[in-house]
Amino acid sequence: MPCVSLIMTVQNGEKYLAEAISSLLEQSFLDTELVVVNNGSNDHTLEILEGINDERLKVISIAPDPRNTFASGIAEALKASVGEYVAVQDSDDISEANRIEKQWKYLEAHQDVGLVGSKFYVIDQFGKTLGTSADLPESDELMQKYAEGNSLAHSSVMFRREIAVKSGGYNQRFAYACDYRLALDILNAGYKIAAINQPLIKSRRHVDQETVKKGSEIIRNQNLLALLQHAQGLNFLNKKSILKGRRQITKAKFQGVLNSIMKGDYFSAFKLFIDAALEAPIYIMVYAFVRTVRGQFKDTPQPQETHGNNRLGFK
Repeated sequence: MPCVSLIMTVQNGEKYLAEAISSLLEQSFLDTELVVVNNGSNDHTLEILEGINDERLKVISIAPDPRNTFASGIAEALKASVGEYVAVQDSDDISEANRIEKQWKYLEAHQDVGLVGSKFYVIDQFGKTLGTSADLPESDELMQKYAEGNSLAHSSVMFRREIAVKSGGYNQRFAYACDYRLALDILNAGYKIAAINQPLIKSRRHVDQETVKKGSEIIRNQNLLALLQHAQGLNFLNKKSILKGRRQITKAKFQGVLNSIMKGDYFSAFKLFIDAALEAPIYIMVYAFVRTVRGQFKDTPQPQETHGNNRLGFK
């Protein structure tokens, strides 16, 4: 049985797939399997996968279906994995050659940690480096940040498979935030989350990513709102983190108001506005409203490179 399962889901990812898979099969740590779910692709994805001659590669093909999502694909990959540890990578990203070895050693040395991530390089569609994500805090501070959202890029994480499976695996209700939900479940199971303060992956930005496509904003915001509310139940949060989390909840509600207005659903917009106004103190409401409107209407929105939740959905 392999020590580490590398899992990936791909839908029409022919452009970057070969490079992504090569980065995993050419790791310095060799005791691995690679489980790739071909999640309803209709391009040359399957041909690329079938052309790879490596006994560690396990391919699962799923027929095209409008209900296929990133969450359903990565959940299937996790179910098929058998390693003690599971490392995730998106189908257009690249892992540094020593990534798996470093994360395996970290989890072996820190038995109280259930999931570990890392910093990352940001690259464009041609592989040119655009920058590096911000430094990550120590474990205790990093865990506090989960009250405000997902704090690690999904492609950078490795976790203990048994804990993830016992926690329910990837919750497919959250098509655009299944990794945030899994992290919260691991925290609720009593394990820590930590990070290696070194870039171990190259995270690609390009126009084909699901999270930059028009129409996904409403579902993404609904997923985020539900999980921010769920995160308020983490039993280790301090008062400052709880307050920051409440700010993000109110901000997500105001984003829902704007989304509903843009859809012409004024009833839902009014309902969400009243809900936010009744629940939040005035200073939180004003803060969240200003931040939401400023983010909605500024000319060039900037990605939050230190968070993982901007990389969810198919890419």
